[in-house]
Amino acid sequence: MSVVIPAYNAAAYLGAQLDALAGQTYRGAWEVVVADNGSTDGTAALAVEARGALDVRVADASARRGANAARNAGARAARGDLLVFCDGDDIVEPEWLVALVEAAAGADGVGGRLDDVTLNPPVVREWRESLQSDQLPTSWDFLPYAMAANCAVWREPFERLGGFDEAFRYGSDDVDFFWRLQLAGFRLGFAAAAVVQYRYRGSLRDLARQHYAYGKSEPQRYRKFRSEGAAARPVATVARELAHLLALAPKMLRSPRERGAWVRMAALRAGRVVGSVRWRAVYL
Repeated sequence: MSVVIPAYNAAAYLGAQLDALAGQTYRGAWEVVVADNGSTDGTAALAVEARGALDVRVADASARRGANAARNAGARAARGDLLVFCDGDDIVEPEWLVALVEAAAGADGVGGRLDDVTLNPPVVREWRESLQSDQLPTSWDFLPYAMAANCAVWREPFERLGGFDEAFRYGSDDVDFFWRLQLAGFRLGFAAAAVVQYRYRGSLRDLARQHYAYGKSEPQRYRKFRSEGAAARPVATVARELAHLLALAPKMLRSPRERGAWVRMAALRAGRVVGSVRWRAVYL
């Protein structure tokens, strides 16, 4: 089994994640592959220093920027038949690997649960919608998916699908892969006991940039899957959301919570407009 961590300038948090991996209760043979996506902050050196406690290798994933490119490079370098993915800025809980391995025994791919409470202050959580914790996410009324920050897939279906689609550089990257997995006839499971403490972006600027990128990717994803049954967002829903956004604009200065929530919604919708033009597929 191989745990693959795509990493770009992750030195500030990667040490804590590697410490958490060293504390796993899983007792089988496994390795960690840190796929360095061209970091300039000493990420690779930090990973090498962790070798005493873990079987860690660093894979050069600098040829192409993007989380999916790094995941694919890490998977190519990995030795295991079960490919497990997490991120360098989160923290896996002690039973994480045990739970993923158990769930993967009965599925081709599996997603775990994200805890967005432990690592994030209340105001940062309030900027976002709550994560689903009792099942795999089903955000777009099509198919469930696993989040790349907490998932596993067997090598055979991973390679048959060609890995993660590197055209998705940021946003919809994991959705695309796990939708393709299911459309190809493979089974996706859920491991409720496989918990990752998930870290949000803590500044308004990072929040806006992240959700703009998310929104920009959604028309790309819709264009790819509309022939499979993925639906566009209803016009009435879009109009209602825009009216709500405009109504909230005067209130955005009242508190950090309202300001962050407004910035997130505005950035997401701006990204959808730009993405709709870029991908010639209207998804607002």
